[in-house]
Amino acid sequence: MKCIFGTADPGDRNLCICMKGYWGSDCSQICPGGLLNTCGGHGWCDTTTGRCQCDVNWEGDANCTSCSPGWNGTNCQFAVKLVTGVTTKTVVTASIGGYGYFTTFFGVSFTYRVVGEFYLLQSSLYNFFIQLRQAPCVTDATYTSLCTTGFSFGLGGNHIVIRAPITTFSRTVSVFPLVWLNGKFVQVDHRTQLSPDFIMVRISTVTFHIYGPNRIKFVLTVGHSLSVTINVPAIFCQNVTGLLGSCEDHSFNGTTSLESYITSLKISSVVNESQTLFIYKYLQYLEHRRPTGAGFNLFFRDHSVRSGPMFFPFVDVLTFEMLIKAQQSGGVIFSYLSHLKT
Repeated sequence: MKCIFGTADPGDRNLCICMKGYWGSDCSQICPGGLLNTCGGHGWCDTTTGRCQCDVNWEGDANCTSCSPGWNGTNCQFAVKLVTGVTTKTVVTASIGGYGYFTTFFGVSFTYRVVGEFYLLQSSLYNFFIQLRQAPCVTDATYTSLCTTGFSFGLGGNHIVIRAPITTFSRTVSVFPLVWLNGKFVQVDHRTQLSPDFIMVRISTVTFHIYGPNRIKFVLTVGHSLSVTINVPAIFCQNVTGLLGSCEDHSFNGTTSLESYITSLKISSVVNESQTLFIYKYLQYLEHRRPTGAGFNLFFRDHSVRSGPMFFPFVDVLTFEMLIKAQQSGGVIFSYLSHLKT
């Protein structure tokens, strides 16, 4: 198979892996939006059909260039379906969509695609809090700039941290999230006692229910990016801070008023380093609390740089990320020599 704008699949040389912006059996067709603005920059192109798979808030047309019904704002960043009578409810619900999508306790949905750690809810009165970690991840060998990689919560002096799996997903091998209680690793089973107050039960291959006191319940969907539906007693989220807002009735005078309020939630939700609950090292896996890029910090002209031997543990995916600004064409950007022991 000749791949015009792609490479042959190592697993099947009769198939092509297309470069971004191309589709078709031989990668000769151009995706909607072209190479510079594929799917309007708000989705991805299906390399089999050539159709755009749009972000949830950009499904207004086939090319991901207009807001989905119910979403508005300059970047389709808000969806408003206010929940009335929040203060009279016994249990309230909010959710995390997994890739920077949030729905508050009072019914406003918004996008917040920023790498970092944030409070979803922080209640000093009940010593109850929920934190979220957003960071890059690798999904099916593809680099994704933002995923929900961690979810943590604390109540009654116990802290539980849940991290998305770092292994490749398999149809035949069960994949579980990584869990820690007060910094100690917890082996996850079909039914796992996380702490004296919380128990986690596997409902399906990717879904877990976490039950706590006072009708607290988390519905966790496990992937390389986590999705969580949060059910808590209304009294636990009154007069609180965090991205999911407080359990109070709200009204907004137009988009500007709403945007100002959501901005205030974002500012007040940042988790300081001294407050974080997340774990950054597991066996040979190590990640940084704040992933950053180095920028254009090395300049070469007709020169090369060579490293000494590097030794890595056996991992499913090894990623080298470089930011290159080429001044002229030609030459080799990256090469490596591997000595594999079998």
